[in-house]
Amino acid sequence: ALGVSADWGSITISDDGDAKEVVLENSRLKCTYSRYRTRHYYTTADQTVITELINKTAGNTDQVAGEALDAQARTFEFDRGLLTTAEIIRDGDDHKTVRMYWDNGLACIQDVTIYPDKAFIRIDYHRYYRLISDLGSAGGDANVWYAIHGSADWTPSVVGGNTYRLIHPRSYWRPSLHNHDADAGSLNYNGFLVMASYNRGSGQGWGRVMPISDLAMVKLMWMRGFEWFPNERLSDPYHEFTGYLFLGTGAEDGLLAAGRQVADFAATAGPMDAVMIPRNFQAARAFRVMGVNRLTDGDLLVSVSTPMVSRIRIYALNGRLVRSIPGTDRCVYRVPTAKLGGGTYVLTVTGANKIFRKAIMVIQ
Repeated sequence: ALGVSADWGSITISDDGDAKEVVLENSRLKCTYSRYRTRHYYTTADQTVITELINKTAGNTDQVAGEALDAQARTFEFDRGLLTTAEIIRDGDDHKTVRMYWDNGLACIQDVTIYPDKAFIRIDYHRYYRLISDLGSAGGDANVWYAIHGSADWTPSVVGGNTYRLIHPRSYWRPSLHNHDADAGSLNYNGFLVMASYNRGSGQGWGRVMPISDLAMVKLMWMRGFEWFPNERLSDPYHEFTGYLFLGTGAEDGLLAAGRQVADFAATAGPMDAVMIPRNFQAARAFRVMGVNRLTDGDLLVSVSTPMVSRIRIYALNGRLVRSIPGTDRCVYRVPTAKLGGGTYVLTVTGANKIFRKAIMVIQ
């Protein structure tokens, strides 16, 4: 183990090939961040996620059971990747905290905290991707259902008399697109969403407590989890926020009572620890392809939002690379395509921080 804290609980950091594995444990739970092939998400790349969340007071049952909690994705081509660095930053009598860096901090930075005899973890999101995805197996199998605070009165999302039928890819709460209350209406518990997935046989499960003011929307994932979309504030695109993952028993009533207790705790919890943000992260978040235009001589003019291009490539549909242009510190690139034969090609633009964009183009 590379880093260990002990006494009432422990945080253990160890090597997992080219990644790190982190285990947080107290008298009530065991939470493991480790490598996972994200088959249920946007790519098939390995990602470090919560692969184990054990409720020690409910038969040591794993609430993840082969799925993944706290996964993240930026685009359809780009997941968060592997955890490259982790360090224990708090090791006290009242809490222990590990700071975790994905892609050396250029992708995501999170602090995860455990408390003595508490069946929840706190996650401070210093840096994160477009969506946070939780997909579990409450009680260890697929016999699951939702428990959502205020769902009985959540009339904007009722479909056929059942609010839970409005599942992925639809949004359960999304005020920017639907006629939903900006403060989440009946779903609002003292400024938080309290949502859980529980096993209809054993009554045990897991859930989330998330701050409404820091979210743009939430989607229900087939009774087994949630997708959370943090607000993307243009004036402060990396605003930090805190969420919680909790365990419970007692089916809907028990899980919601446990979640509300966590929300009450969150309302009085202390501030998150400060973190240094790599200076090129602002440009990395803003990087995108602004336009691809055909010039009169047949070449392409590719413009990007920030001068962070690593390489521009053009592929034939059979996967053959036909053009490769190295990136520089420019925002506009001339890509020679005048001599390409007519047909359909894939143009990809890779940012200096592995951010990936692609476009399909037809050349006549």
